[in-house]
Amino acid sequence: MHPKIFFRSNFFAACLIAFALLTPGYAQDYSFNDAVAAYKSGQYDTALKICDELPYDTKVDLLRGYIYLSKNDAEKAEEMFKDTLTNNRFYTLSDYARFEIIKINYYAGKFDAVITKGDEFISLYPASSLLPNVKNLVKQARKKGNAAAPATPPPAPSGELTQTGEAAPINAAAPPTKPIAQTAPAENLFNEGLALFDSLNYGPAQTVFKKLMHSYPKSRYYDDALLMIGRCEFRMGQYKAARKTFRKVMTLDRDTADDAQFYLGFVYAKQGNLPRAIKAFQAVVRYFPHSDLADDAQFYIGYYYEVDNNDPKALAAYGKLLKNFKHSDMLDDVALKVGMQQYSKGDYAWAYATFKLGFGASPNEDFADACLFWQAKCAKKLGQTEEANELLQMVFKNYDHTYYAFRARDMLASSGALGDLITFDLTLIEPGYTPKKNSAEIAPLLELWKQAQKMGPAKRMAEKDLERAQRFNELVELGQYQYAAKEIIGSSSKLDQRTLSNLGILLAYAGEYTVPVRHFDKIIKSATTRGATETLPSEMWIAAYPLAYWPEVKKQAEAFGVDPYLVLAIMREESRFDPSVTSRAYARGLMQIMSRTGKRIAKKLDLDTYTTKKLYEPELNIKMGTFYISQVLQGFSNQPALALAGYNGGPGNVSKWSKSLKTQKIGAGLDSDQLDIDEFIEHIPYRETRNYVKRVLKTYYEYKRIYDSK
Repeated sequence: MHPKIFFRSNFFAACLIAFALLTPGYAQDYSFNDAVAAYKSGQYDTALKICDELPYDTKVDLLRGYIYLSKNDAEKAEEMFKDTLTNNRFYTLSDYARFEIIKINYYAGKFDAVITKGDEFISLYPASSLLPNVKNLVKQARKKGNAAAPATPPPAPSGELTQTGEAAPINAAAPPTKPIAQTAPAENLFNEGLALFDSLNYGPAQTVFKKLMHSYPKSRYYDDALLMIGRCEFRMGQYKAARKTFRKVMTLDRDTADDAQFYLGFVYAKQGNLPRAIKAFQAVVRYFPHSDLADDAQFYIGYYYEVDNNDPKALAAYGKLLKNFKHSDMLDDVALKVGMQQYSKGDYAWAYATFKLGFGASPNEDFADACLFWQAKCAKKLGQTEEANELLQMVFKNYDHTYYAFRARDMLASSGALGDLITFDLTLIEPGYTPKKNSAEIAPLLELWKQAQKMGPAKRMAEKDLERAQRFNELVELGQYQYAAKEIIGSSSKLDQRTLSNLGILLAYAGEYTVPVRHFDKIIKSATTRGATETLPSEMWIAAYPLAYWPEVKKQAEAFGVDPYLVLAIMREESRFDPSVTSRAYARGLMQIMSRTGKRIAKKLDLDTYTTKKLYEPELNIKMGTFYISQVLQGFSNQPALALAGYNGGPGNVSKWSKSLKTQKIGAGLDSDQLDIDEFIEHIPYRETRNYVKRVLKTYYEYKRIYDSK
């Protein structure tokens, strides 16, 4: 059956069910699928009535919990999730019930409960696919509740599950915590504290380091432990205590003095005392010139001068790093900063040499592609067109799939020097409808996954994989498709890349875009960094850059005269295609529209029934976001880079930045008649906006390459 038809029949079935439940004397046997159909159609009261008619099953309690969540009745939802745990302690999806309880407590502001229940979860379900989510909630709860993490996980509370799966007896004594052995070597204690520090448990880490100092005052780890106590204090925001601790480390006259002096600089910076911070970093360079931190300290001297709006001193500090630390792993970053300053003043020969230094010293570092690209721009300014094209070819060849590689391709194309572009030999299917997440669409994913497991080295699926298959099936049956997708992706480490990519494509076809995009984006970034993108199967690019919500995107793009691939690029980078996301600035939905902006757009589009909550509706958000980017494009001569800067940083700021760049060029005696897009982007003062423009343009180019290579 066509998925679209399936969904409509599903909705029609839900309507018939509602009629049957409300009509006296009308008897009918209901199935669990009927309850899920009503739930997915938004008929929550009908779904609950069907659940009441069904024979008891643990999954019915879990479904009730999800239904009450959708009704925004957190109290009843928590009750249902607790019933799930109480009535069947061995239920396959018990971790999902616990996870929802933790979430409910978090959003209710019960942070102590989140920490307690979260630690229990981590102990009970070490292999759960929800573990990262739980750890994040616990971390956020500690921040908001200002509560220190316990050194050891607390026992399960009375009446809930223990690690063995049995209910803890009421009023049972808590199992004794395992004390740190008094005779443990100092090294073991130090490593234990370090592990806690690395896992962001700064309070417990501090306790262990203090234990080490008390038990082994003559150990070679004594000063290292004291330094780590200072770092724990710093991370916990105890800056006054950290400053005192770092100064104490420096009086010990041991090999950690340079580290203490270095971190002292960050303490002063956090306290808003930039001059003292700069002096602290200068002391590292002056008194510890051979320290591994000397080049980092020199970098932060320049950085904090920059923060303090003292550009001449910042530039001088960065220049010293280039001159005195030619093997620093920060050389490419600094070379880009210094080179751009020289370039903006018209010192193209000096800038060329600086960019060349940055690229030559660190060809595999983060900013090497930028250095090489700007070296080519300098060569072109100096009239060395042939060399400029050769350098651009190097960017395009060695840093394929990066922002600067695509910019290099554009420049080569404009000069007629573009070589062959590697495209994808694929039969691409253009989605004819926006898929709905339902069992009929997503069920084939499990079958493909099982087949892929059988093709592995083992003839039979491992027991843990069979358990994941069962969990996946039950989540699909419950209508929790995003969780089901996470299970299938999370268990895929044994799959070959092509099978994994096909799995991602199927997830996208089923309407689950967010999980595969996030998963494959990490793989692609890693391959790009290693220069190994050619080893990735072409299917992976489709899974990572799906035609999400394509019918609606295409419809609105045509209506407002915007390239649909630009709309997709904005959606991908703004929300990863998650329609329910809200940013820290309260931008909402797929295209991350602010409340005030949404009201202005709604007025222009005559959306009489508009409310801010409707920004979470995919179709409306796409319509409003596409209209808005079309208006910004028109205001900036249909130039995508300027429009994206306006979309993120505000159209008024773009005009201000353009005028500022023009004034700067006039002051340097340079031609200012035509705006150079690359110069404009690099001179955007807001780092967030600057990086946003680069990310979206890269994604836009990637979409064009995959789906519209002409």
